[in-house]
Amino acid sequence: MKLPWSSIYVVKRFNSKIFLVVAIAATVSSLSASVVLGDVLVSSLATNEVLRFDETTGQFIGAFATKGSGGLNSPFGSRYGPDGNFYVSSFNTGQVLRYNGITGQFIDAFVPARSGGLTNPRAVTFGPDGNGYVGDAATNSILRYNGKTGEFIDTFIAPGSGGLSDPFIINFGPDGNIYVASSGTNSVLRYNRKTGKFIDAFIPSGSGGLKAPVGIALGSDNNFYVSSSGTSSVLRYNGKTGKFIDAFIPSGSGGLKNPRAVEFGGPNNDLFVGSLDTNSVLRYDGRDGSFLGVFASNATSSLTNPRGITFTPSINGVGAGATTPLNNKFFRERGASFTVNGSGTGRAAFKAGTADLGSGSVNIDFVSTAVAPNQSISDFYPDSKEVVRINNLDFAVGFPYNVPGFKGKLNSKQVCGLISGTISNWSEVGGPNLPVKRVYPGDPSGLSITINNGFTKPVCKFSLVDSSGNVVLLNPNPANDIAIAPPNPIVFNSDNLKGFAGGIVSKVASTPGAVGYAEDVIAKNAGLPLITKARSRKPFSVSAQNYIVFRTSYSTRTQADHARVVCLYISDSSKDYAQSIGYLPPSGSSDSCDNIQKL
Repeated sequence: MKLPWSSIYVVKRFNSKIFLVVAIAATVSSLSASVVLGDVLVSSLATNEVLRFDETTGQFIGAFATKGSGGLNSPFGSRYGPDGNFYVSSFNTGQVLRYNGITGQFIDAFVPARSGGLTNPRAVTFGPDGNGYVGDAATNSILRYNGKTGEFIDTFIAPGSGGLSDPFIINFGPDGNIYVASSGTNSVLRYNRKTGKFIDAFIPSGSGGLKAPVGIALGSDNNFYVSSSGTSSVLRYNGKTGKFIDAFIPSGSGGLKNPRAVEFGGPNNDLFVGSLDTNSVLRYDGRDGSFLGVFASNATSSLTNPRGITFTPSINGVGAGATTPLNNKFFRERGASFTVNGSGTGRAAFKAGTADLGSGSVNIDFVSTAVAPNQSISDFYPDSKEVVRINNLDFAVGFPYNVPGFKGKLNSKQVCGLISGTISNWSEVGGPNLPVKRVYPGDPSGLSITINNGFTKPVCKFSLVDSSGNVVLLNPNPANDIAIAPPNPIVFNSDNLKGFAGGIVSKVASTPGAVGYAEDVIAKNAGLPLITKARSRKPFSVSAQNYIVFRTSYSTRTQADHARVVCLYISDSSKDYAQSIGYLPPSGSSDSCDNIQKL
C-alpha cells in the first residue's frame, strides 16, 4: 500500500532576509517511549535545538533534538513524516534533517544541502496529495522532493509565481488547493494542488489589516487563522471565500509581539502562537481567542526565537483484549493509546464518540449499538461512510481448562455439555472427581459472540449470548460459575500483554476444575492446555476475523492524520507479525486508510 504524503516541497526566495515558516502538524506517528503523548515540540532557532513541553501544563521537559544534533543550525519548520520520524529544516545549512520520532536521535540529512538548489529551508510538511512542503528563504519558489528517498523531483511553483514574495507557511485549504503566506505582498496566495499554477490572491493584500503574514492554521470551523506579524495579531478569514471575518486575537493580546507559528491543539483545541519578540509561546482559547496564559518561555527553558510548533497528538482506542499482544505492538509503536475493556464496552465508547478507534471481532457493529450474530462486518457497512475497517488478523478462540492429570480429549457433545452446564463434574467425561467451574466474560464480548456464532449455535443448538452480547448461561450454578468483568481498564504499555482474554486465562489457571474460552495464543502463552477433539486431537476452536475500526472523519486535522498513520501501519504490517506470534493471517477485506479525513 502506498503511503500518502510521499514527497516534500521547499519554498524559497531571493534575498538574505530571514523569516519564519511553521510546519503544520499534518502528519504524526510514532510517539511513545521518549516522547510522551501530548507533548509540544518547539524549534528554538537561536539555540539550534528543538525543545519539548507538556501539552497540558507547558512544563519544560527537555531537548528533543539536542543542540546542533546532526548539524542542526537555525531550525525552523518541523513535522512528523509518514514514516513516523521527525523532520526539521536547518536554515543555515540548507538541509532537511530527519530524527527518530521516538527518541529524537539524529538519523540523516533527508534532503542534503543544496539539493535542487535548496538554500535556506523554512517550512517542512507532507501533504495529502502525496507531496509535501518545506520553507526556504531564497528563491520565492516551491521545490518538490520524493518523500521516501529525499531526491529532488522538480520546481513545483515557479519563482515569484503570482507575485510570491517572502513565502512563509504553506497549507492545504478545504478545497484541496495550496495556500502560501506571501509576507512581502501582505497576502495569502492560492495555487493549484496538481499543477502548482497560480490561481489567485485568496486573501488580498492588506485585507483586514494584514501585514507581513507568517503562520496559517486551518481551524475546526474550516476558516483560516493567519498571524499578522506586522500588527502583532491573528486574523480570521472565511475558508471558502477568503473574506476577512475578524481579528481573532487582537493586537498585543496577552503580550503578543511579532507572532509567528499558529497551531491549534491541546486537550481543548486551543490556539498556540509563537511570540518571537518575547521568546515565548502563548495560548488562546480556540473558540473565542481570549488569552489563556503563557504556555512556554525562556524563563523556564532555553527557548529563544521560537519558530516551528509541532504537536505530538494521539488518538485513543478501546475494545477487545483478545488480540492484546498484537494491538499492543501496533498502537504503542504509532503513539495511539489503547485501553482493554472488552469489545462491547469499546463499541459503546466508539458510538458515543469518546473513543477514536475500536477493536473487535467481525460481529461487533461499531456504528450502531446492536450486536448482530451471524453477520459479517461487510454486512454492517457495505457502503459505509462512517468507518474504515481494517482486518488486522484472524484468531482462534479455544477452550482452556485446568484439570490436573486430565488429557482433555472430548467429543463435541461433551464440550456442549460443559458449556451448557448439563455436565457438572469432570468425572462425567473421564476426568477426576472435580466440579466443573465455568469461567466466562461478564460483559458484552466479541469472544462470547464468536463462540456463540461458531460453536454453541451451530453445534450445540443453543445460544450463549443475548441480543446485547451478554452471556446467558444455561443451568446456572452460582457456586461454580465465575463471571470475569473487564478489569480496571488496561492501557497498553511496552510489556503489557494482559487483556480481557488474559483475565479469563488467569482465572482458569488459578482455579482447579475451571474451563473457559479465550483466544488460543494467550491461553498457550499462559501454559494452559486446550480441550481437543478425541479423534483428531486438534483443539476445539472457532476462528474469527478481528477488525480495527477507524472513523472516516475526525474533528481535527491532527487526529485524522494520526489515525491515518496508525491505519497504514496496521494495514502494512499486520499479516507477517500476526503469524510470527501465532495468529492467523487476515482473511477478510479492508477499507482504504485514505478514506480517513478531517470533518
